[in-house]
Amino acid sequence: RAKVVIDCTGDGDVAAWSGAHFEIGRGRDDETQTHTLVFLLANVDTARLLPTVRDIPEMIRKARSEGKYKATFAGGAAIQPIVTGTHGAVNVNMINVPEVDGLKVEDLTYSHVEALREALDLVPFFREYVPGCEECYLAGTAEFIGVRESRRIIGEYTLTGEEALSGAVFPDAIARGFYPIDIHSPDGTGDASGARPGKPYDIPYGCLVPLQVENLLVAGRPISVDHVAHGSVRVMGTTMSLGEAAGCAAALC
Repeated sequence: RAKVVIDCTGDGDVAAWSGAHFEIGRGRDDETQTHTLVFLLANVDTARLLPTVRDIPEMIRKARSEGKYKATFAGGAAIQPIVTGTHGAVNVNMINVPEVDGLKVEDLTYSHVEALREALDLVPFFREYVPGCEECYLAGTAEFIGVRESRRIIGEYTLTGEEALSGAVFPDAIARGFYPIDIHSPDGTGDASGARPGKPYDIPYGCLVPLQVENLLVAGRPISVDHVAHGSVRVMGTTMSLGEAAGCAAALC
């Protein structure tokens, strides 16, 4: 039996199984952020593709109006080059499956299958409508559906969206965040989505310490924050810092 347990499951599984209290949803309902399956497109001309990324939503609307694109979960695209050049490869993040629960295996299966179908349907769209992708092909997808949000523990302190946006400072800060409020909402109403902190904000140690359960720390996206703050805290760079802080705390304990 460990002297200190650190829950880095992403879903707060250990905390929940231990009896720690948690929240799910936006406060007004139980809906969480959408699920996403990123994929790789290969044989693209990155010099022609990348300047047009912001125009992809309009390209999708045009394709739908012409009856050539019937998939339902794609909208704007975040595209990063993996290999540049006339035969390059890009990572594509543009599939958002809404109204799914990342804690239910049937929902994970559903969102993964639907997102994979969407990725396949997007290849002919890219070939016909997106410059530089005329001869592209699907090189691969993530091995598992991406879940942005599920449980958020109730800890000794709960960081709010207002505090994240205002650059709040805390005496027990163990990490800092600066990412925008990135909420992939299931209904397009993402609270404060896209808002950017005016300056870095502190994440206090109390956000890692669940109430009710001793000798347990939580790191990663299930820490004690509200739905809006979670939209910024959940990203990988920040959660890596939270994991390092939790490991140091456990050693000190």
